[in-house]
Amino acid sequence: MTKLWLYITSWLKFQLVLLVIYIPLGMYLGNIGLIISGLLFLGTFSAAKDDMKKRYDKKQTKKIASMAKFEFEGFEQALTVTAREMNLI
Repeated sequence: MTKLWLYITSWLKFQLVLLVIYIPLGMYLGNIGLIISGLLFLGTFSAAKDDMKKRYDKKQTKKIASMAKFEFEGFEQALTVTAREMNLI
């Protein structure tokens, strides 16, 4: 579900960019602007897929990094306790 949401938001982002590009093209170039915008529209699907992959990978990396952070803190605590106990013996 997360990938679908990321894909939809990426696609909508590219659609807004396409709209901003289409308005001046349509006003000045007429039918040629429509053809160019149609080709750009077809490209939004691929661009949204690539953007979704990047955003999903970044989200997964952050998740793994946060898990590793907790493991590292636990390891540090275990080392501290062990060092403290070795000094007491």
